[in-house]
Parts: sequence; C-alpha cells; structure tokens
Amino acid sequence: MEELERLAVELSNAKVAEAKAKETRIECETEICKLVETEDVGSKTVQAGERMKITVKRGISYKPDMEALLELRDIKLPIISTPEETVVVPAHDDFDKKLYEKMLKDPPMGFAKVLDCITVNMLKPSVTIKLV
Repeated sequence: MEELERLAVELSNAKVAEAKAKETRIECETEICKLVETEDVGSKTVQAGERMKITVKRGISYKPDMEALLELRDIKLPIISTPEETVVVPAHDDFDKKLYEKMLKDPPMGFAKVLDCITVNMLKPSVTIKLV
C-alpha cells in the first residue's frame, strides 16, 4: 500500500507540474506572437539568439454551410457550377478553399450570397522553435 500511495502522490505532483508547464508554454507563445509580427495568413521565421530560430504561423479556417451552398448551386447563380463559369460548389459537394480565396480577391457578381454561407475564423497561431 505504501508503494501505491507513493505513486499516487508522484502522479498528482506530475499533473500539477504539467499544468504549470502548459500555462507557462501558452504565456510564452502568446508573448512570442506579439513580438513576431506576420500577416493574418502566413509565417515568419526569426533568429532568436545564436542557436535558435522561431517560426510563427497564422492562418484562417473556413467553415462552409454546405447545405446553403448547395441551395445556391441548385438555383443556378452565375458563379455556381456551369461548364463555362467558375465552380464554387463542385458536383461532389466539396468546398474549394483555394478557389474561394481566389474569388475573394476579385469577386464575381452574386458572390455576396456565397459569403453569407461561409464562417471565417482565425486559427490559433503556432510557434515552433528549431535549434541550429
């Protein structure tokens, strides 16, 4: 029983240390992200001292309402699925992120209806450290 109690105490202590380490990691990542500026989407690598490189990556996620997009395809808006025009919602019902981003830069007529079907969220920035 003494061994079981010792292991339980050791496990409890390890869980407390792990929670503190996670909190410290998140605080450090947050501060690094403030210091290493990037665009909303992209990455930047900077030297941190002589032996480390830090890369901060930021991104965007798109959550399409496929049911609403499919309805748009069904009513044949100019930007939806015809042989000679751009396809936003292909026949196999997948969301084409790259095409969507391209169309954001030069929106075709009626694209506002597509925008209403997409929820855009900023991803949590990621921080990686590489020893060099």
